[in-house]
Amino acid sequence: MRLTCEKQDLASGINLALRAISGRALLPILSGILFEAEEGLCLRATDLEMGLQVNVPAEVEVKGKVVLPGKIVGEMVRALPGGRVTIQMGPEDSQALLTCGDLSLKVNTYEADQFPPMGSNLEEAVSYNLAADFLPQIAKYVAVAAAREDVRGVFSGLLWEDPGDGRVTVVGSDTYRMAWMHSTLEREPGRAVRAVIPSRAVLDAARVEVEEGTAVRLSLTESHAAFAFSEVLIMCRLFGLGYPDYHAVIPVSFGTRITCSGHQLAEAVERAGLLAKEEESKVRANLVNLDITGHTIRVSSQASQLGTFSDTVPARIEGQPGVITFNARYLLEGLKAHEGGDIDIEVARSFEGVIIKSVERPDVCYLGVPVRLE
Repeated sequence: MRLTCEKQDLASGINLALRAISGRALLPILSGILFEAEEGLCLRATDLEMGLQVNVPAEVEVKGKVVLPGKIVGEMVRALPGGRVTIQMGPEDSQALLTCGDLSLKVNTYEADQFPPMGSNLEEAVSYNLAADFLPQIAKYVAVAAAREDVRGVFSGLLWEDPGDGRVTVVGSDTYRMAWMHSTLEREPGRAVRAVIPSRAVLDAARVEVEEGTAVRLSLTESHAAFAFSEVLIMCRLFGLGYPDYHAVIPVSFGTRITCSGHQLAEAVERAGLLAKEEESKVRANLVNLDITGHTIRVSSQASQLGTFSDTVPARIEGQPGVITFNARYLLEGLKAHEGGDIDIEVARSFEGVIIKSVERPDVCYLGVPVRLE
């Protein structure tokens, strides 16, 4: 194998591929990146749960493939001066040679034939054409509510629900809050889809740069999801269908409706949270109160050893007054997702939950669950 490419192109491709490599690789080869030289250079990486493929422009003199250790090669390529990088390896060699000007690096390799495949066949997949900004919207509005820890299992994924005609609902929840977004997407009519996509894969896909007006193709099989871009392919294994019925926790009866500036309320909650995190009592740590009355929302918090905080935000309030206590971080993340303009807050009659949504985006909702203190 012998190929030459621009250092910046190679570094960008390796950086993308490294997102699919786990820090706890089960096999040594899973810490590597497959370099395959054909018409150009194709990089592949996988941790058996997610795989990423990226095409890098390259001049290929001798075709071939090899697996190189991902982390060290990525660090070394980033540290190279600008210019062209040559990668070569003979059929009997156990090391690959990378050169850039007068600099050279020899690295041990893994057998390319032992590198595992990335995912499943997509012939039977249900496919959608997504606008360039669709995945970034999912990351901003919905993935914020998904669990971040792998131990939360299915809750570290996003539920993708489609009755079969492209009317899609995407849901994220860590059991303490929930967010969802409704969309109508282009697809061939057919079977209904209910899949749980790892939020890690969605967030990685959302970070891929897409030209305005270019569609992203999402394909869903019974076991895998694939995000296809012009030069990048991300595949991941779906979670099992253990996602609970999210409709059951959405309030249907509201006693209070509030309209206010999302930015002002988010700022007040953020300030209150600075003091709340200093509370020594684990039961009352990180809690902020919203006192809804008259024409204002009074945001307050306390730390028993430091003092108290209070701020008010003007609001239009309809319905019953009351005081609601929230985990500051959970409430703030929901508000910041919608803080571009005015927001509507609907409070359930029994104060067991509030739904936050932008006045301009009623198709996107965030459900916050108050903290009940005995």
